[in-house]
Amino acid sequence: MGNTLTSRQAHTSDNQGRDYETEEGFVGPVDPARMETYDESTQRLDPNGLDSQSHWAQNALNLVNERHCFMDEHIAVDGAPGRGTRAAVRKFQEVAHTVVPGLAKLRVNGIIDAFTVDALERALGIPAPPSVLSPRQAKHAVGQNNASAVATDALPQFQSARRVPAAHQSSDGTYNLPLVQHVAALQQDVGQHAKGVGTLPKIDGVWSKSLLNLFGSMYDQQASEGQTNTTALWPRAGASMEEQYEHFSRISEAFGHTVTEGQPTIIALRGVMNYANETHTSKHLKAYDDSFILLVKTAEGVHVDVFSGATHAYQAASRASPNADGKGQSDVGSVRTNDGSKMYTINARGTFKGRESMHITADPKEWLGKEGDAKAKDISWNRGFVPVDRDTNQDRDMSDAEKTASATRRTKERDGQNQHRQVVNGMGDYGNGVYFHSGYTVTKKDGTNQKYSSIACQTARLEDVQRLRQASSGDSGVKYLLVDAAEAAARLNG
Repeated sequence: MGNTLTSRQAHTSDNQGRDYETEEGFVGPVDPARMETYDESTQRLDPNGLDSQSHWAQNALNLVNERHCFMDEHIAVDGAPGRGTRAAVRKFQEVAHTVVPGLAKLRVNGIIDAFTVDALERALGIPAPPSVLSPRQAKHAVGQNNASAVATDALPQFQSARRVPAAHQSSDGTYNLPLVQHVAALQQDVGQHAKGVGTLPKIDGVWSKSLLNLFGSMYDQQASEGQTNTTALWPRAGASMEEQYEHFSRISEAFGHTVTEGQPTIIALRGVMNYANETHTSKHLKAYDDSFILLVKTAEGVHVDVFSGATHAYQAASRASPNADGKGQSDVGSVRTNDGSKMYTINARGTFKGRESMHITADPKEWLGKEGDAKAKDISWNRGFVPVDRDTNQDRDMSDAEKTASATRRTKERDGQNQHRQVVNGMGDYGNGVYFHSGYTVTKKDGTNQKYSSIACQTARLEDVQRLRQASSGDSGVKYLLVDAAEAAARLNG
C-alpha cells in the first residue's frame, strides 16, 4: 500500500502460479536507464509497460534496490521470472523486514507471492496492478475498451469512484494494461449481481452496458430508493496512510472497539462495495460485494489494507447446513454482526481444501455470560464456532424476521445446546467450522479442480486471504468487527 487509498486486488505467485524456467539472469551494473517502464519525472511505474504483475515485481525489485542496495546488479524486466528474478526475490525477502517498518520476516523462497508483493508495495509506496487477467487477456481488453464508446464514457467516473491508484490511471483518456485489470476485478466484485443467480459474468476486463448500469447504480452520489448513502464511510481521495487509519478507526470506535498497538483489527462492512456511495441488499450470491479494512498499528507506524470479499454465503441451501427451524430444507447462514463487546477473533490455523485459511471464533463468555464459562472449556469453541443467522426460507435474502428468529432460537436439550440443529441457548443459531478462506474465483488445491463455495464462511481472493493470515499469525490473532454498512454510516453521520 502506498499513500493513496487503494483497493486490494488479486496478486498471484509467479504470474498466476506458473513456474518459468527461462535462463534470464543478471544484466549488468545498476543503470536507471534499464528500468524502461519507470518514469523518473513522475516517480511512478509507467502503466503502458506493465503487462503482468511479474513485470511490476521485476521493476519494483530494481527500484527498491536503488534505495536500499540489497543486490549488486539490476535484473531483466521481461515478465518471465527465471533464475535471476528468483535470486533477487530471495535477497529482498531476506532484508524486507529491515526495509519496511513493522513488517514481519518473510519466508525466503524466491517466489513472488502475496507477502512479497505487499512488502514491495510498502517499500515503494507504489501499488501493484491487479492480476485477474492473463497478459494476453489484458492486451485484448485494452483494444476492446479503447474501441468502445461505453468504456470511454465510463473511464473518468471509474477511475475516481474505485480509487484507482495514480500509477495505474490513464493520462490520455485511453485504457492501459493495469486499468483493464481493475475492470476485471470489478466484474469479480459484482459477481452474480450482474446477471442473476446461477450465472456469473464473463471476467474479461471489458465494459458492457449491463456492467456500466450496475456500476452506476452503486457508485452514484445519490443513494437509490431503499438504500443508504455511504460516502461517510470512506476517507477523502488521496488521504495519507495516517489519515486513512484515523478515519477507519472511527468506525471501529463507533461500535465500541478501539484498535491498539500490536493487535491488528479487521472491519467488515456488509452491504457496500469498496468506495461505493450507497449500500446494496446483501444476498447469498457469488460476489465480492462487501468491504474489508485491515488496520495494523505498530511502534513504527500504521498500515491500512482495503480489499473486497464476502461476509455472506453463496448458496441458497446445502446438505452440509443444519435444518435450524425443523422445516423444509437445510438452512445456510451468514456470520452475525457484532460490536466491541462481542468481538470475533481470526486465527491462522491449518488449511482449507489445500490453501491457507483461518478459523473465526467467538468468546462464549461474551455471548453467553455465566453459561459461557463451561462452553469456554469446550475445544470446539476454538474451531470456528460463531453465531450465525439462518436463511430458513432459502430465498438468499436475510430478512429482519429471520435474523431475530436466529438470535432467539432455543433448545430444550439438557445442556442447552442442540448440536444437530446447531442451536445454543443464549446465542441461538451458530455455525461450527467457520473459516476465512479463498472465494469463488479460486480453485481448490485438493486435486478436484473445483472452485470454492461458502455456506457461512468469509471469503476473498486468495492473495488477500494470505495477507490476512500473515497478520493473524500472532498469539492474539486479528480482532474481527463485522457491521452493516448502513448502520456504520448512520453512526458516523450521527
